[in-house]
Amino acid sequence: MSLFGSLFTGVSGLGAQSQSTAMIANNIANVNTVGFKRSEAAFYSLVTSEGRSSRYSPGTVAVNRVQRVNQQGPIQQTGSTTDAAISGNGMFTVKRDTTAGQEFLYTRSGSFSEDAQGLLRNTAGFVMYAWPLDANGNLPANQGDLTSLVPADVAFLGGLTRPTTSGEISLTLNANEVDASLGNVSTTPADFTRGLTVYDSLGSAQVLTFEYTKTYGPQGTSAGTVSDLSATDNLVTDLGMTVGNSFSITTDAGGPSTFTVTSTSTVNDILNFVNTVPGAEAFLGNNGELVFQRTEFEGGAAQTINVTNVSGTPLTALGMVAGTYASNDLTTATAIATGTVGGLVDGTPGPATLLAALGLNPGDTLTIDLDGAGAPATFTVGAGDDIDDITAFVDGVTGVPGSAIINGSGQLEITHSNASPNDAIIGFGGVNVAAALGLSTTQTYFAAGFGNGSPSDSPPYSSGGYPSPQSLPGDTNYNSRGWWNVRVVHPNGTTLSNGLMNFDGDGSLNALPDSDGNIDLNLDQIDWGNGSSPQNIDIDVERFNSFAGQYNVIFSDQNGAELGLRTGVELTRDGFVVARFSNGASARLYKVPLVTFSNINGLTEVSGTAYSESELSGEENLREAGTGGAGFLEPSTIESSNVDLADEFAKLIVSQRAFSANSKIITTVDQMTEELLRLR
Repeated sequence: MSLFGSLFTGVSGLGAQSQSTAMIANNIANVNTVGFKRSEAAFYSLVTSEGRSSRYSPGTVAVNRVQRVNQQGPIQQTGSTTDAAISGNGMFTVKRDTTAGQEFLYTRSGSFSEDAQGLLRNTAGFVMYAWPLDANGNLPANQGDLTSLVPADVAFLGGLTRPTTSGEISLTLNANEVDASLGNVSTTPADFTRGLTVYDSLGSAQVLTFEYTKTYGPQGTSAGTVSDLSATDNLVTDLGMTVGNSFSITTDAGGPSTFTVTSTSTVNDILNFVNTVPGAEAFLGNNGELVFQRTEFEGGAAQTINVTNVSGTPLTALGMVAGTYASNDLTTATAIATGTVGGLVDGTPGPATLLAALGLNPGDTLTIDLDGAGAPATFTVGAGDDIDDITAFVDGVTGVPGSAIINGSGQLEITHSNASPNDAIIGFGGVNVAAALGLSTTQTYFAAGFGNGSPSDSPPYSSGGYPSPQSLPGDTNYNSRGWWNVRVVHPNGTTLSNGLMNFDGDGSLNALPDSDGNIDLNLDQIDWGNGSSPQNIDIDVERFNSFAGQYNVIFSDQNGAELGLRTGVELTRDGFVVARFSNGASARLYKVPLVTFSNINGLTEVSGTAYSESELSGEENLREAGTGGAGFLEPSTIESSNVDLADEFAKLIVSQRAFSANSKIITTVDQMTEELLRLR
């Protein structure tokens, strides 16, 4: 029995070595196959046991295939941005096609390219599957399931626009600029202007204009028009005052206090006097003008400073107007429309100017539109109508009651106040009437509302689109001389936002960071008027400063881009599929998961270097690159076959010799059986 058993042993050896040779041949044939994983033969003996018998019965040899999927192949550089090798653990998730019913397969072959439909396929024809990203770049909520994966489709029928959501400006404002009163900011030419190009949701370029105007600030302020004063100027000999002239200062915090001119009085004496009045301060402005100011502006009851001539007119010599000056409620914008035609007379006490005297006829019309809201109100000229009929009509329009007068120059003057952080706008139209009164129908009469909030805010004037001041009146670092009005103008000339910024004495911006740690100017729901989506833009102003010297824009930037056509696709080390566009923009489309298994060598080989899950491999785990034990993607590289050609040739020699040895067993047993048959 052992003789024929030896014959079967030799035959099993031939079969085992044949399988080993087949594995070696397959390894050698795929030495240049991207992502190929070698296999090797593992031999084991099948022994026939006969218990305690002294007779030996030979067994046979069997072979198992051992996959070396876990062994990393060499990484080779390529010129394709859609190629990627995996450095470390993990496999790509692929399917044969996108049709329903296809099973998920796993591969290390990362030589992907775009096919005619825009799908990323590797050299074996398998389609990459990845996580889709939402508009905010977030992964699907069920990212741990295979059902969260979709084909990586990079086809774009059109281009990509990137609407601006944020911008940044770094500039220096000239602290030596002459201050304007806050009430005149809307009509005062800006001290400095700079544009910033942004992009809407349709990819159109839109130019935001930033206008910077130096102002006395929100405190109640009385400023003189006489410039180039110095502290040593004598009030009598230099400014023409008379000895004994006097004026008083009163604030809501105290007073009145009276200053009387003597022969030796100087401007410095006035400064020292005012600075002793409770709640008042005085200084010489950048133009050498004398300024009296209330030291507070923080909400509550109106904070005022009152200046009054007591004896003579000393305030006139200083270019000042007697009156009460209140800290400004920045929530109110007032637009004034004044006709250029003078000589009009209202009905008190004499007869009012007839409209016929202005060349108007019955049926002529005047329309007035406030803030662009609602339908314009219309006045129609009737026989015998006079200018009082016009003022009565305007006074009856919602929003401007009691605001139409004939001023001292005989001009029609209409005032409209918008008690909110918005602009006040007056627009005129109609037939003949506006022209007869000298009112423009081609432009609007405008006053900028302020975006800083209201006195009831905490801190005051802090809500809205402008950063909150960190230091307020009473704080050591507060600088009452460091105020600038910043107006942001829409391309059509209307105001998008208007508000104040304050700078500390060291020139840095006096502002508190918001809850996100940013110091921004917030522009909300911008309507460009071209059908694009309303847009929010946050402008980083943290690098604003104010120093004596020239204006200087250090840099300005924003994150938007015009319409661009796709120029390429690339895979990143973190696993993102990124599309690049001709406008310089990029878009993350997908994120490629790396799938790990508890026993990766237990996967079942399918074809084309792709494997399927099996009981031996365990279940798949979808990981982001660099997390949970997964490796990274190496862009523009491929993983070569992990076959070592020298090692395979050595094994081939061993298999050849083993095969020959087993065949020798068969020929030897054959000779022995032949000898056995010769016995007589």
